[in-house]
Amino acid sequence: MPVKLTPRTATGTEPRIEVIPLIDIMFFLLASFLLVSLGKENTRHIPVQLPSATQGALPSPTRQERLHLTVDATGVIYVNQTPITPAQLTETLQRHQQTSPQMPVVLRGDKNARYGDVAHALNTLRTHGIVNIDLATDDAPTPAP
Repeated sequence: MPVKLTPRTATGTEPRIEVIPLIDIMFFLLASFLLVSLGKENTRHIPVQLPSATQGALPSPTRQERLHLTVDATGVIYVNQTPITPAQLTETLQRHQQTSPQMPVVLRGDKNARYGDVAHALNTLRTHGIVNIDLATDDAPTPAP
């Protein structure tokens, strides 16, 4: 079989770059990056070891602002990452009830915190009439059969 040394353009077929698959890939990448970036939640919190629970509350369907109350292992109470005294906690909860009584409060207690410290924080919330309280836990691993 003889080898032809003439360029392909002589036969009438020119090589061309297909743009449609390139556009499809770019739209796929754009959609992927958008979904990933929207799924990322910027959570800043006090590092505590949460107790685990096999069945927890279902997440609320709407994202709304929450007041975060954290009790660490030493018994220090934080409101939205700011350490406060019990007197300041009372003032903060009174302000919370006056400005936005329906806003949920997330109570996070360290796994190594004393039971009394977390129970005192929960009692303080209920004393101020706050009934929309979420207890934060980590997901427990499911036991193997």
